Amino acid sequence: MLRISQLFVALLGLSLLVCGAVMTGVAIASPAGGHEPAREPYPAADLASIPAGHKQAFFKVEGMCCAGCASGCSEAIMKIAGVDSASGNTDTGILMAVYNPDKVGEKEIEAAIVKAGYKNGGRGQGGVWSRTKNSDGSVKLALEVRGMTCTGCSGSIDDGVAQLAGVKSAKATHTANACVVVYDPRKVKEADIVSAITELGFTVSSDPLVPVNKTATKTAMVRSSFALL
Repeated sequence: MLRISQLFVALLGLSLLVCGAVMTGVAIASPAGGHEPAREPYPAADLASIPAGHKQAFFKVEGMCCAGCASGCSEAIMKIAGVDSASGNTDTGILMAVYNPDKVGEKEIEAAIVKAGYKNGGRGQGGVWSRTKNSDGSVKLALEVRGMTCTGCSGSIDDGVAQLAGVKSAKATHTANACVVVYDPRKVKEADIVSAITELGFTVSSDPLVPVNKTATKTAMVRSSFALL
């Protein structure tokens, strides 16, 4: 009888734990003591891979579900004159391309994605649309910013970001949900730029770069619960 009561209590606790996790979206620790990574505010800037005068842009690709898809899509982009490199990530559904904007444009890359058999889902990863490295070493960063409704909003972002040491210029456009910042990466980090925008009450669009492994989380929860029996 006691054994049945213990089983009932464990199952009840498991149900409450699952419901709570689903409702709050909180990742639960695994038996090894780690936590499932959820998301990052924006992708880390790999500026070393961008030649001076060239651009790094992110494209959302629907249907890129395996390593073969990522490789095929990347190879299709690499065939375009002016493209330096391209790599697809099946976990995020993002294709990153580095190219010479004087020779090829984003529309041509998007067309190549569709021609390769995939659906173009737009641009951006973690709020970053693109980065362009200028000849003087500065970087032109294009961000997606949500929450602007008027020129007053965009003006406050311009003023707030421009105050950061190392920022050369900042121009937000509320009608396009965009903010273009030119900065010196030796003096200021992109994290500081994003923080300045969010502290003003706006949101730098964030995509889940590292999706939570829900299956692994549930398995860990089940094991932990039955370990109590």
